[in-house]
Amino acid sequence: MKKNFIDSALNTVVLVLPVLCFGGAERCMVNMANWWAARGVKVYLITFHKDVQDYELDSRIIWLGLDDYEEAVPAETVWTEENYNIACLRKAIEFCLASSVARPLPVISFLTRMNLRTILATKDLPCRTVVSERSYPPSNPFPEREEKLRCQVYPQAHKVVLQTETGRDFWGRNILTEEKMSVIPNPVSESYCSETFVENNFVHGSNLLPDSRFLVTAGRLECEKRIDHFIRLFSVLVLDFPEINALVLGEGSLREELEALVCAEGLEDRVHMPGALEDLKGIFEQAELFVLTSKFEGFPNVLLESMASGCPVLSYDCLTGPREIIRDGVDGILIPPGDEHALQQSAKKILGNDALRFSMAREAKSVCERFHPDKIMLNWEKFF
Repeated sequence: MKKNFIDSALNTVVLVLPVLCFGGAERCMVNMANWWAARGVKVYLITFHKDVQDYELDSRIIWLGLDDYEEAVPAETVWTEENYNIACLRKAIEFCLASSVARPLPVISFLTRMNLRTILATKDLPCRTVVSERSYPPSNPFPEREEKLRCQVYPQAHKVVLQTETGRDFWGRNILTEEKMSVIPNPVSESYCSETFVENNFVHGSNLLPDSRFLVTAGRLECEKRIDHFIRLFSVLVLDFPEINALVLGEGSLREELEALVCAEGLEDRVHMPGALEDLKGIFEQAELFVLTSKFEGFPNVLLESMASGCPVLSYDCLTGPREIIRDGVDGILIPPGDEHALQQSAKKILGNDALRFSMAREAKSVCERFHPDKIMLNWEKFF
């Protein structure tokens, strides 16, 4: 699976994101920034501030915080309550323009509110602005005021990138023209694209759970991730697989509630919750199974990364994301959304059949080819 080094056609690119905290959009943008920086592209990353950095950035990336532009005079836009932030963002982009010969200047923004700010901030500037929606709006609606703004402002972007065809279908209904939209899935992080498949489950354990069989989930500890489903799944599995343990990776407002559920199920010594971690590759390589129980997703990086590590997966078949990644029955199993009984039966099927588990693990590595960063990043470059 060795790849030749692919060059970039860009000279400069500006990436815009609210903060650099743990999250799928943040992870994806950092991967994109590092890919471009490694190829000699001058990369500017703009966030509100620089006091949070949960992902490692290439040292060549120029990171700008909007709190450095506090002298900006509020702009006059249709989003009046955000005029000050929009003015600060415009100042930052003007700085990038003054430091670059690229015209139009490529500008890419992630996440709805930042997308709105970026489109309004680059109005009448020599920029080509591309924004990316990171979730499926019917699953994660915004306040009415912002929904109306999105419909009003998004057509002003050069392109609106969706992660799935389902997302394109939604936005194509009387909101955006076909020419305005493009579908680009997330790339797998280059660090996960190893050249060979490792028979991970012949050697059990990780640094967190040495000499132990375990299954794992990862995500924010919030209601939409339904980590309680994972904990209840594990409470059933230990009856048939008494030697197995569980890892819950992530942080969020439901930690205490989920810890209480672990205690109520009598699993305090079996379910481990170490918090959010940046590099999960070693854990995924040794896990028996990765489980995704989300109510909704955009295009889950954690699913890509677990599969790229050679880990078979179970996932609820929520409206967008998992079905574009998992080949049902080949490299994982899609479960009817919220069906905990089906989740339990499929987990037992995989954990109880080594031949099936190893076959799925081998096939899961295909995401490294299907979503290789070189392939995905060239799609982004076509806009500029």
